Amino acid sequence: MLVPFTKAHGTGNSFIILYLPECPDITLNKHIIQFLCQYKSNDSIDGLLAISNNERFDFKMDYYNNDGTWETMCANGARCAGLLLYKKNIIAKKASFISGDGPHDIIIHDENNIEVSIFPPEYTSDEIIIDELSGFSINSGAKHFVVEVSEHLNWYEVGKQIRFSKYFSPHGTNVNFVQRITNDTLKVITYEKGIEQIMKSCGSGSVAAAYHMYKKYNLNNKLNIEVEGGQLTVHADNDWNNVWLTGPAKIIENTSIEIGEINEIGK
Repeated sequence: MLVPFTKAHGTGNSFIILYLPECPDITLNKHIIQFLCQYKSNDSIDGLLAISNNERFDFKMDYYNNDGTWETMCANGARCAGLLLYKKNIIAKKASFISGDGPHDIIIHDENNIEVSIFPPEYTSDEIIIDELSGFSINSGAKHFVVEVSEHLNWYEVGKQIRFSKYFSPHGTNVNFVQRITNDTLKVITYEKGIEQIMKSCGSGSVAAAYHMYKKYNLNNKLNIEVEGGQLTVHADNDWNNVWLTGPAKIIENTSIEIGEINEIGK
């Protein structure tokens, strides 16, 4: 039996998407997630989105990093999942879903303009200084440590060092380096735990960085975010209780795999 799945990306953040009602015989585990994220890919896919039905919402989304660890939310992934379900005529252009951090809304204008409501960001620490770099922990649906920078660093090495710092033991943290370009444009570079790489894009990390810079410099509450994989937009009300992330999503391909090939994984 063939199991269908989809490859997609949002500003370069790449995913395998499983619509679980189409593959009821799969029981996801760490080994299967790792396998699917590497299946017939020149480069490892960043993560896996498991989409299921829900009685209260249009769908439920569970996100897993490519090492098999579960994460509360992936905003880039949510745009991809929403676009796929819309193309399958499962949801309308306006829909609601639930993920590990709670309920969200999604509005699909077109493939280049998809809005997702975001958990209102909040500081979860005072200033923390690690190797002379100052930062703050922020929850924006996932845990992030935001560091403002003004010069180039070895993003991978510095990000890895912060991610594994004793301050964030035992679970670690995502690390977002942010640079102010103008009062309405920021550049964000992310080291993501569970993938252990510098990302082309991180949606919830971009929101965390935007929130911190808005608070520090009284910037506009609509901010353009430059990431390696393209551009995102964060816009919020003055209290940052109503927060949206806007960006593109792209379906790369719909493909399939034999169920027997999956079921042998992890045995």
